[in-house]
Amino acid sequence: MKKIVVAALATVLLAGCSGAQYMLPQLSDADVTKALHSVNADTSAIPLVNRNTDETYDLLRRISNRLAPASQALCAHAQVTDCHFPVIFDNDDNVNAYANDKREIHISRGLLERLVSEEEVAAVIAHEMGHHIAEHVEETQQNVAIGAIAGAILAGAVLAATDHEGSAGETQQIIGTTMGAGAMVGQLSFSKDQEREADLLAAYMLKRSNYDLHKAGNVFKVLARLDAGKERSTMFDTHPAGPERVAAWEKAMAEVEASPDKLPRNQ
Repeated sequence: MKKIVVAALATVLLAGCSGAQYMLPQLSDADVTKALHSVNADTSAIPLVNRNTDETYDLLRRISNRLAPASQALCAHAQVTDCHFPVIFDNDDNVNAYANDKREIHISRGLLERLVSEEEVAAVIAHEMGHHIAEHVEETQQNVAIGAIAGAILAGAVLAATDHEGSAGETQQIIGTTMGAGAMVGQLSFSKDQEREADLLAAYMLKRSNYDLHKAGNVFKVLARLDAGKERSTMFDTHPAGPERVAAWEKAMAEVEASPDKLPRNQ
C-alpha cells in the first residue's frame, strides 16, 4: 500500500513541477564527470580553521554587510519586500547551514571550521539568502501540505479499489501513514531545483558584491569531498550530489560573467 501511494505521489508531484523560478544552467554527463575528476584529484586533507568567537562574529557581520546591497537588488528583481536576513551563528559541531521560516540564516561552527576563505563563507550565506529570495521555505511548506492531502486522497482511492475490509483503526493508520509519505514527497518535490536555484542566486549576489567566484566555489568542492563517493543525486535526495553542484557552479559563473545586468533570467 505505502509503496503504491509513494510511487503515485512521486509521479504527480515530481513530474508535474518545474521547481525553479529562474532558468537553471543545463548540465551534461560530461560536465558532471569533469567535476568529479576535479574533486577526486584533490587528495589533501580538508583543513580545519579555528576562529575565536570575536573573529567569527566579525567575519559573519562583514559578509552580511557586504552582501546586503546585492541581496536588495535581487529582492527587487524578485519582487520580494522583506529582504532582511539575520545571520545566526550556531556553536555546534554540525556541518550545516539553513534558512528558516523566520527569514533567518543559521550557520554552524562545524561548517565554518571547514571553510578557509571569506569567499567560501560568503558563498554559504549568499546561498541561504537565495533560498529566502526565491521563497523556498514557503514553497516547501505548501508542497508538504499538498503532498499530505494528495496522500490521503490516493490512499482512500486505493483502499476503495482493493475493497479494503480492515477495522476503522487500521484504515485510519493506513491513511495517516500515506499522508506522512505524501508530505515527505511534497517536501522533496522541489528540493534539488531549490538548491541549484539558491546556488545560482548566490553567484549573482557574490559577483555584485565583488567576491571572487572561483574562490567562493571552492566551498562546493569541500562539500563534495565531505560527501565522497556520490556522483549523482537520486529522486529522493534533498540536495544535488557534490559533483553536480561543482559542475553547476562552473556553469553559473559563466552565466553571471556574461550577464549584462547581473540579474538571473526568469523562466
